[in-house]
Amino acid sequence: MPVRQAGVIYLKNMVTQFWSEKEVENLADPVPFSIHEQDRQTIREHIIEAIIHAPDVIRYKRCEERSIMDQTMKLMLPLLYQRMQFQLLPDPSELSNLLQKQILKIFYAFTQNYLPQDVVTKEVFTQWMEIIRQIVEHDVPLETNQIDEEERPELAWWKRLACAYLENLSESHMQLSFLFILERFLSVIHTICATSCFFITGHIEPLVTAGIQRKIYKDQAELMLTTHDLPRIHAVHMAFLRPDMPWVIRYFCELKFHSENNMVQAVEAVKSCCWTDKDLPVRVEAQPWLCRLLITEQERAKVYLQPFIKPVVFELLNVIRETENDDLTGVMQRLVCTYVEEVTPLAVEMTSHLAQTFAQVLDTDTDGSEEKAITALGILNTMETILNVMEDQKEIILQLEGIVLNVIGIILQQNIMDFYEEVLSLIYSLTSAQVSSHMWEVLTGDVGEDAEVHAAKLMEVVLLQCSGKVDMLLPMLVELALQRLTREVQTSELRTMCLQVVIAALYTRPQLLLDTLTAMHIPNVQGSILAQFLKQWLHDADCFLGLHDRKLSVLGLCSLLTMTNSRPPELTSMASEMLPALLVLFQGLKRAYACHAQEENDSDEEEEEEEVDHDAEVLASDEDEIDEEGQQYLERLAKGAGNEDDDTDGEYSDSGAEETQLESFQTPLDDERCPVDEYVAFKEILSNLQAADSAWYAALTAQLTPQQQREIEDIFKLADQRKAASGRENDQKAFVFQSPKRSNREVAISSQVAKSLRPLTLEQLPMPNWTLPEVRPSFHAMVDWRQHCKNALFSL
Repeated sequence: MPVRQAGVIYLKNMVTQFWSEKEVENLADPVPFSIHEQDRQTIREHIIEAIIHAPDVIRYKRCEERSIMDQTMKLMLPLLYQRMQFQLLPDPSELSNLLQKQILKIFYAFTQNYLPQDVVTKEVFTQWMEIIRQIVEHDVPLETNQIDEEERPELAWWKRLACAYLENLSESHMQLSFLFILERFLSVIHTICATSCFFITGHIEPLVTAGIQRKIYKDQAELMLTTHDLPRIHAVHMAFLRPDMPWVIRYFCELKFHSENNMVQAVEAVKSCCWTDKDLPVRVEAQPWLCRLLITEQERAKVYLQPFIKPVVFELLNVIRETENDDLTGVMQRLVCTYVEEVTPLAVEMTSHLAQTFAQVLDTDTDGSEEKAITALGILNTMETILNVMEDQKEIILQLEGIVLNVIGIILQQNIMDFYEEVLSLIYSLTSAQVSSHMWEVLTGDVGEDAEVHAAKLMEVVLLQCSGKVDMLLPMLVELALQRLTREVQTSELRTMCLQVVIAALYTRPQLLLDTLTAMHIPNVQGSILAQFLKQWLHDADCFLGLHDRKLSVLGLCSLLTMTNSRPPELTSMASEMLPALLVLFQGLKRAYACHAQEENDSDEEEEEEEVDHDAEVLASDEDEIDEEGQQYLERLAKGAGNEDDDTDGEYSDSGAEETQLESFQTPLDDERCPVDEYVAFKEILSNLQAADSAWYAALTAQLTPQQQREIEDIFKLADQRKAASGRENDQKAFVFQSPKRSNREVAISSQVAKSLRPLTLEQLPMPNWTLPEVRPSFHAMVDWRQHCKNALFSL
C-alpha cells in the first residue's frame, strides 16, 4: 500500500506541474519538460478505471461517504472559527500565525473538491471570507521586511498570507450562488487592491471561467460584469488593480450579451482604456482584449467600433513605440485585417510610423536583446500585413514601397541575418503584381557573402529534398552557383557552398548535370566548365566542414567513380587526384563522428544529473502526508530519474567536427534512418571497380602511396563495422511494434526546420504571369517568384 500511495502522489504532482506544455522564453534555453501527449492520452483513458479500482484510502471520498466527516466538521468549523477570530487573529506571534495557516488549510482541504451546503452555508462562508479579508488586510511585522525576499515565503507570517489569498475559492464553491461568491470575492478585493493585487489575477481566472462556462450562471455573469467590473475600471482608488481589469473582462469575451446596452457599455469601457486612459499599463493591457472581446468574439461590436478606428490605431502605434511590446504588434495586424476600408486611408501614415519605431528598436538595441528582436520581427510582420491588405491599391503600394525599401535597406546594410526571412516576405509582397525600378536595384544589389552562403544552402536543400521534382530548375540553379564563382570570392565558405550546389545536382541527377555542364556557356570562362569545376572541387577537399558537407562530397565523388560508359574525358584526366581527395574527406569525417559522439555522451550525462533534480521537485509537495513506509520509499525513489537535456548551439572544435549554422538545414542525407552510408558505399564501389573496370581502377590507384593504401584499408574495415552495426540495429527495430516517440525538444526542432523549408515546396507555389517590358538576362529561368526572391540575395 505505501508504494501505491507514493505512486498516486507522484502521478498527481506530475500532472499538476507538467501537464501543460510551456513555451521557451529564450530561444537558447532548453524546451521545458512536460508530459508527452501520448502519456496524457494514456492517463485520460485509464484514470476513471484506476479510481474505481483504487482502495478507499487512496481515492477521494464520494459525497455519500462523507457523512461522518461532514458531521465532524459541522461541530469543528464553529470551534475553529471562534478560535481563529477571537484568539489567534489578535495574536501576532509566530506560533499564532502557524496555527492560523493550519486552520486555513483545514478549511481548504474540507471544501476544495466538494462544498457541503448543509455545513458551509452562505452565512458560514461569509464568516470565513471575513477572516480572509482581515488576514490579507493586516500588515506583516516590519522585521520580516529585513529578510531576503527569496527567504520570506518560509516565514510563518507569509505562509499564513499565502493560504489566505483566496485559494479557498475552488471550483466546488460554484455550488453556491455564482453572483453571491463574486460579491464576497470582490468585497475582499476592494480592501486589499492597494497592497496585494499581485496575487489576485491568478485566482479570479478559475472562478470567473468556471462560472461563465456553466449555463445556469451566464446570466449572473453578465450582471456581475456590469455591476462590479465595469464601474471599477476607472476607479482612482483602485489604481494598482486597474491594469488587470481589462484582463478580467477578457474572460467574458465569449459571453452572449442579452442586453445591447451592456455590450455597448463593455465596448466603451475597453475602448476608453485603449484610447484615453492616462495610465500606460492600463492602455497596454487593454489592447489585446479589445481585439478579442470586440473583434473576435462580439460581431456586433465591430460596427460600433468602426468610427473610432483611427484614434484607436494611432494610440496603439504610440503604445507600441513607447513600450516595444511585441504582443501589441499582433493586435495591430488583427485590426488591419478586420477594418480594411477604415485602415486604407491610414496605411501610409501607419507604415511610416512603424518604420520609425523599427529604427528606434534597432538603435536602442545595444546588447542584442532577444526581446527587442522579437518586437522588431512583429513590426516587420505588421508591415507585411498592411502590404498584403493593400495589394489591390496600386497607388498606395507605390507610396508604401519607398518606406518599406528604407527598412529593407537598413537590414541588408547592417547584415541583420535574423530578419532576412521577413525581408524576403516584404520583397515578395512588393513585387507580387509588378516590379518597379527601385525594386530591381534591391534584387540585383550586393548583399554580402553571408547572405549568399545561405541562399546557396537553400538551393542545395531544394536539390536534395526535391530530387526528381525540380529537374527543370536544376540547370538554372547550377548556372547561378557557377556564375558566382567567376566573380571574386572572399571566403572559403561561399566557395564550397557554391560547389555543393553542383555536387548536390551530381549526386541526385548525375547524367542531367553532365549534360547541363556540357551545354553551359558562362561569359569570360574559357575551356571546359566541367574540368574547372572538378579541379576546384578536388583542390578544396579540405575546406568542406561538418558531417553533412563531407558526406555529400564523398557521395558525389562516389557517383563519379561509378561512371563507366558515359565517363567524360575531363574525369579521366583527373583520376589520380580523386582517391587522395576522398581520403582527406574521410579523415575529416572520422574526427567529426568522434566529436559528435562525445557531445551526445556529454548531453546524456547532463540529462541524468538533471533527472534527479526534476523528480525530487515533483515529489517535494508539502500538501501530502503518508505513512512512514511510504515516506521511506519516496526518499529512495527520489535518488534517480530524469529531465530534458541542455540544448546548446556551440560550434565544434577544430578537431574536424566544425559545425556551422547551415548544419541545421535538414535533408534526406541527415535523417538518422538514411539508408545511405558513405563508408559502405565507397567500399562497395571501389571493390566492384577492380573486377568490373580494371583499367579505370588502375588509373585511380596507380599513384597511391603505401600510407594512402593503408588508409583505404582502414576505411574498408570501418565500413564493415558500420554495416554490421546497422544490421544489428535493424534487427532490434524489427521487434518494436511501435516506433520510438520523439521528445518535446525534437518535435520543436523538427517544426522549426519544417517551417524554414515550407516555402521550398516548389510544385505547390503559383507561377507569376510576367508582363514586364524588359526582362533581365538571368531572369528567364526564374520559374517561381518566391524562389527567385530567395535567390536574389545570391546576386542575380
